[in-house]
Amino acid sequence: MMRHLIASFASAVLVSGCSAPETAENPGIAAATPVQATGFMTENLAAPEGAADTKGDGVLRDSEGRPFEYALLGQKLPAFTASMADGRPFESASINRWTVIDVWGAWCGDCVADGPYVDALARAIAQDPDLDFLSIHVPASAARATPQEMFGKYGSLAAYFDSAGYSLPVVIDTDGSLREALRISWTPTYLVVSPDGVVRGFRTDLSVDTDQPVKSFIQDIARVRGEVRAAASLVMSPAGVAGLGQHTPFTVSAVEKAFPGHSVIPVTDPATGTATFEVRPNGSDTARFLVEPDWTRGYVAAVRSRDPGVRGPLGEVIGQTTLGTLPAEARALCTGSEPGVLVCPDPGAPAAFARVYALPAGGKPESGAVLAELRYFAATP
Repeated sequence: MMRHLIASFASAVLVSGCSAPETAENPGIAAATPVQATGFMTENLAAPEGAADTKGDGVLRDSEGRPFEYALLGQKLPAFTASMADGRPFESASINRWTVIDVWGAWCGDCVADGPYVDALARAIAQDPDLDFLSIHVPASAARATPQEMFGKYGSLAAYFDSAGYSLPVVIDTDGSLREALRISWTPTYLVVSPDGVVRGFRTDLSVDTDQPVKSFIQDIARVRGEVRAAASLVMSPAGVAGLGQHTPFTVSAVEKAFPGHSVIPVTDPATGTATFEVRPNGSDTARFLVEPDWTRGYVAAVRSRDPGVRGPLGEVIGQTTLGTLPAEARALCTGSEPGVLVCPDPGAPAAFARVYALPAGGKPESGAVLAELRYFAATP
């Protein structure tokens, strides 16, 4: 995965607005609102009064044509394949860590203005081993994708970088198909994508901001990463829970790292007499998770939760969801191997995940059994 964005541009402004060049079919942007649509967003909110769909594409924009919304925000990044400037193939499937995607064009004056900030952003994020960069060069539109229109007097991206005195890996959109697939309505566009491929953040120009735009963007990215980690810590599934992995050592420090926003308290399980960790939300005396060890290897072996705040992979709520809502395939695996409960291994990963339902009293139907516990079993390293 590349760890590069586009470095500083020193050339003059090529095009003075980068949604698309003005043509008879694409007239200039009328004044819509004095508010600049440049801030970092994690969800599409109501646009300010005065924003207008000035291009007829359903996107509300500011007076300069910058969008107040992004169609893919909160959704999976579309899968795509493309070639890099040096001919190497690139697949979006290789995006498997937090990634900043810079969508730009050498034809775009706003991208040129952003160059120094992008260079600083690239250097800053290069210090983070868990954050990657992807640069995608796009044309203004599919109808303006000739080399002359994409690269101006340079004729190619390579010639542009030769003139600028540096060279960086760049994915090339040769026909506007990536621009269309990624729903880009303005360049430069910056996307923040999480390891699961979801677009978590969006913003436009850095150069329009006047108050440390690179530092602010870095802080925005860190905040979103923290929020996503915190949300993930409240979902348990066959894939795991929080940042726990199959190689997580059974140590306080390792488990604290896996559960951000939580405290790890060593305790003795009264039922088994073995050492266990209680994972509590910071400031709480109540355990959200119980973490059990595999002492033969020194790793985490299992995680259990009886906390109503923890959800299952189907959105199940501990203390509320009943056995009757579980798909028949999963119900067929349930056993009464433990007194008073039904243990239901997940059909897709029976060795990794199980739901535990408390049997109803008074001879009531099993379908009314209520979810009492979720269990995740870490794979053997």
